[in-house]
Amino acid sequence: MEQALGLKPFLRLTRSSFGGVVVARSFKSMFSFFSESWAELKKVRWPNRKELTNYTLIVIGTILFVAVYFWVLDIGISAVIEAII
Repeated sequence: MEQALGLKPFLRLTRSSFGGVVVARSFKSMFSFFSESWAELKKVRWPNRKELTNYTLIVIGTILFVAVYFWVLDIGISAVIEAII
């Protein structure tokens, strides 16, 4: 099926002399994978320092907001349960 889709098998299974199955990695396809990955990484537009700082502050602010929200929600639910018990 992989051949029909145009995919190269990454691993080849071969029989060893003692009857077991040995997995032999195809180094050509492994190096091809890393080469193609490196080429894709060169296409990425990496954020500059200002953008990275802004994104980091947004993430930290969102985490703090969600943490405070669940803290208040936990206190509220605990108060309701205490009032019932």
